[in-house]
Amino acid sequence: MVCQSLRCCLRFAFSLSVLSCGMLSTLSAFGQVRGILPPNVARQNGLDRVWATQIDVDRTRGRVADVTVQVSSTRKQTIYEITSEGRTSIVSELQLDPNGRPLGVDGAKKYAEDRVKEMKSKSKDPSAEFSIRRRDVPEITLYATTNLGAIHAIDGETGKTKWVTSLGKMDYPTTWAAANDNYVTMLSGSTILVLKAKDGELVWKRRSAGVPLTGPAVTDTHLFLPTVQGNMECHLLESVDETPWNYHATGLSFGPPVGDHDTVAWTTDRGKLVIAQADPRIVRYRIDTGLMFDCSPALAGKDKVVAVTMDGFVYCVDRYNGVIAWKISLGERCHITPFAIGDSVYILTAERNLYCLNLQNGLEKWPGGPAIGIRQLVSSSTEKLYCVGEVGRMLILDNKTGRLVAGVDTSELDLQVVNPLTDRIYLGTHEGTLQCLREIGARWPEVHGDREDSDATPEKAPATTKPRPRKVTDEDPFAPAAKGDADPFEAAPKKGAAKEDDDPFK
Repeated sequence: MVCQSLRCCLRFAFSLSVLSCGMLSTLSAFGQVRGILPPNVARQNGLDRVWATQIDVDRTRGRVADVTVQVSSTRKQTIYEITSEGRTSIVSELQLDPNGRPLGVDGAKKYAEDRVKEMKSKSKDPSAEFSIRRRDVPEITLYATTNLGAIHAIDGETGKTKWVTSLGKMDYPTTWAAANDNYVTMLSGSTILVLKAKDGELVWKRRSAGVPLTGPAVTDTHLFLPTVQGNMECHLLESVDETPWNYHATGLSFGPPVGDHDTVAWTTDRGKLVIAQADPRIVRYRIDTGLMFDCSPALAGKDKVVAVTMDGFVYCVDRYNGVIAWKISLGERCHITPFAIGDSVYILTAERNLYCLNLQNGLEKWPGGPAIGIRQLVSSSTEKLYCVGEVGRMLILDNKTGRLVAGVDTSELDLQVVNPLTDRIYLGTHEGTLQCLREIGARWPEVHGDREDSDATPEKAPATTKPRPRKVTDEDPFAPAAKGDADPFEAAPKKGAAKEDDDPFK
């Protein structure tokens, strides 16, 4: 009797476990697992989910404060992509040779060429085409900070954790991380923390001289921090020994500064747009607009700075000569940083209207006017624009027209990473879930500073001893060219090009 009762209990437990597993799988299929977009939902909207990970967060009281994207300008991986008969394979410089050592760039190239020779010799189609394309894929890193003072470095293409460190104080507010190729910095209360980007090792920490107003920005060599006194503190990243100095500007910077290799720019509530550099210590230009700024400017293209005032006036300034290239008024209030990609500048207004302007002249690019109902701009590719709408849905727009293409329910994903650097889409939750989406077929990241796809260089496939059939004609291929025939390999002179003796600076 006891055995029969025990057997019934086991059967019931087994049935319950099977039912629970079925319910979980069903919930997952319908996208009910918080923080993860189901693969089938992503593919219905032209996207692939590349990876999903969990940020190191204390589940009881920890939350993700912010996530920033950093694209390395010096660290990259060279990949040779072999295309043949509709199939693609890759050879990376990081692959190991028979001796267990990385192939390197030259070794990977030779390996790819040898593979092409082998594939050609085995091919049954003598007219089959083989190509080798070199791609230089930059290193992309996500830096996630938490409210408990931790910072988590994640590979942007694989989702693998590089390192995690906790140096900030739990009871102090933590800002976003600002990073370059060598250093990562953040603020814990009024303490500045500078870490090595490679492994998270602490380089130095010190209290700021003034009371910080927002988070920091970095150039290649220095850190910039706005204070409530109206100063912009500047610290040397590699050492704490150098005494920090201040840039003075009229007004307070409610939007954080923005920096790149040699330039830092910020705005103030007194209508000043300041463009400076750290080495040498000079302010290049102070542009007085007479209007209040409530958000950061944006570094656009190779030589432009775009800033928008609270009243909706958009300024485009040359960062090196201080000349205002153009100025327009949108007639709507603005408090969100411009989003500059390629030759386009996206301005989001307080009325949730998204404008697309031409970087060269400030004219609107979308024939139908602004896209409406946009709360946040997240990422962009060559063809699509990814935004967050009023009710938390991710809206996919056509980049050329601003027309709505599709919408994805992302209301459960309350963490949207603003990524103006690449075409990757990073979504998650403040509880620590994070995932990466990309367009179907976009295997390699598109870096927005390089719309022309200069990272993809076609390589000439190596010749083989296997002869190809060729058309027989009566013409002598070795005969000299007829007089007057143009050389097809001679570059035609550009229209309006200056002669060699002309001085272009006259």
